[in-house]
Amino acid sequence: MEYQLIFRDKAVFEIEDAYEFYEMKSKGLGKKFIETVKEYLDKIEENPAHFQKKLGEVREAYIKKFPFVIVYEIHEFRIVIYSVFHTSRNPKNKN
Repeated sequence: MEYQLIFRDKAVFEIEDAYEFYEMKSKGLGKKFIETVKEYLDKIEENPAHFQKKLGEVREAYIKKFPFVIVYEIHEFRIVIYSVFHTSRNPKNKN
């Protein structure tokens, strides 16, 4: 079954913001962050039910190489990416 990834504006902003932060910290680190996020998005797309449900139908995929979690939900043939959330932030702001 093929799924379509749909990104909320918040998730796009968080990815771009983290990219800029890591790139300023060390040249090439932002690119590594993007590559790692893409790896996890591929995993989610291939098997969206793999990652654990946290609240209702919302699932979280923790990124091992960076302190981020991808917050998403499956809706039939779509996967909605709500947030790519830094784990040090207030968890109430994940969605």
